[in-house]
Amino acid sequence: MMPGHGGGKPELQKVARLPAFLLRLSQFKKTLAIGVVLSIVMALFIWMLQLVAEYPGVERTFILPSWFTGSAESPVQPSPQHAQETLEKNELGQSGGYTVIRGTEVEINEREYKLEPNQIRIEVKSLPATITFVLHNQGRFSHDFEVKGHGIDAKAPKFGPGRTQEFEVTFGEPGEYEILCPLSNHAERGMRGTLVVKGEHDAR
Repeated sequence: MMPGHGGGKPELQKVARLPAFLLRLSQFKKTLAIGVVLSIVMALFIWMLQLVAEYPGVERTFILPSWFTGSAESPVQPSPQHAQETLEKNELGQSGGYTVIRGTEVEINEREYKLEPNQIRIEVKSLPATITFVLHNQGRFSHDFEVKGHGIDAKAPKFGPGRTQEFEVTFGEPGEYEILCPLSNHAERGMRGTLVVKGEHDAR
């Protein structure tokens, strides 16, 4: 009887240790879940810090990234009414790949990483002429706008996603100008183009 009784002790010890094992497993799962939640919160915090650090002082509406929401990103689009008003304000056309504008107002959409349109020809009655650029930020990050050439180096203030701002530049000479977003490496990634200014009496 004694050998039989002694042989049952290991089995009883295993059963006794089982609740302790389950308790440790439950604690591990809780720790793992807390770690995952903290990792997600930290990733969002770092993402927002990167936006603020790259473009300080710019008001913005934060749009959660698609990897967090699980939905596709949809850039802000101008309203149909606003687009129609633009068509009525300027005479628009196409010529040799350029968007031709006969007027003093130009609408440009900025998003990652392009300007639309990026090949523009402005035809005005006479020079000098003041051109108003209506800039729409349809991207997820802040953008900027700059015009360079013929002694002009004019840069608009930075503006955040979903915002629109007007920027005026006075052109005294006809010719070709460079337009770009000078923030960070946006121009190198594609946010640049060509602006041609032409007066009615300009032979070019």
